[in-house]
Formats: sequence, structure tokens, C-alpha cells
Amino acid sequence: MNGDKIFVDTNVLVYGHDVDSGPKNQIARRVLLDLWQQKKGVLIISAASQAAATKILTEDLQSGLTIEGILLENPFI
Repeated sequence: MNGDKIFVDTNVLVYGHDVDSGPKNQIARRVLLDLWQQKKGVLIISAASQAAATKILTEDLQSGLTIEGILLENPFI
């Protein structure tokens, strides 16, 4: 995957969070973790920046952190 940028479809994200999805959950979690460790998990920041967003609501990134002028906020805490 060298310098490739990888777009992940939402169904992979859903399977990664849905513990009742059986083997798809483990596969999705492995794929997402691998992409994150390879620094491929920053595409959401790029997309938000291009859309001129000022905030991303997420429970997966560090709440309160600001990246490229975009505040990350966990709506569940």
C-alpha cells in the first residue's frame, strides 16, 4: 500500500463497530487498525478540511484535539 490513499466504504466502518457481525467484525477491525497504523486514517481530516468544516463529531479520535484547524469532538462524553 506504499503511498496509496485508501478510501473505506461506510459498510466496513459499520462492521468494524458491530460486534454482532461475526467474522466481518474482526476483518473490518483488522483492516481499519492496519490503515490507522500506516497513517492512512487521516483521510477524514482531509475531507473535512476540503469541505471547510470546523468540527468533526467522532468517538474514534481524541476529543478536544484540533488538527488543521478542525476540532475533534466526541458527542458521547
